[in-house]
Amino acid sequence: MFEMHYTANGKQAADDQTKVGFVVAKAPPKHRLLTLGVADAGFAIPPGDPNYEGKASAIFNQPVTVIYLQPHMHARGKDMEIRFEYPTGEKQVMLSVPNYSYLWQTIYYEKEPLAVPKDTRVSVTAHWDNSANNKMNPDPTATVRWGDQSWDEMLVPFVGVLVDRDADPKKVIRQAAGPKVNAAP
Repeated sequence: MFEMHYTANGKQAADDQTKVGFVVAKAPPKHRLLTLGVADAGFAIPPGDPNYEGKASAIFNQPVTVIYLQPHMHARGKDMEIRFEYPTGEKQVMLSVPNYSYLWQTIYYEKEPLAVPKDTRVSVTAHWDNSANNKMNPDPTATVRWGDQSWDEMLVPFVGVLVDRDADPKKVIRQAAGPKVNAAP
């Protein structure tokens, strides 16, 4: 899947100069790389709230190999922490971004691929700043909900995993809290 986002600026027409190239493998791959979203779309950030908290979680239905983590929120995003809770009860902070910025859509790659067992929970805690003190905030007087536009908000960190090439992408992870959101496999 290849995905691009466009937002009109309301001032002038623009041309898209994007080009995409593909290299076709000579043999089928052993693994499939999936980008899985751990999302909560049920939040409503109150007007003026400088530290509104959101949470989301999901559980791996099979063993996976984690390659990267990518926090994703929009203009009011303030911070995000992603933890793994293993079936043994052990907990591990995988990523802490204390000063999130929508201007930086950073993908954090693991130093080494991480084998994660079935039934591991991915738990996410994030905060938004919907106050007038947030210079990126388009409207601190609005109640803000999930939406695709940057003036809306999201809580959907992405987890890049390797699975067997024949794995069903829709069955690799299940949302454990909050309304389900269709995230790209």
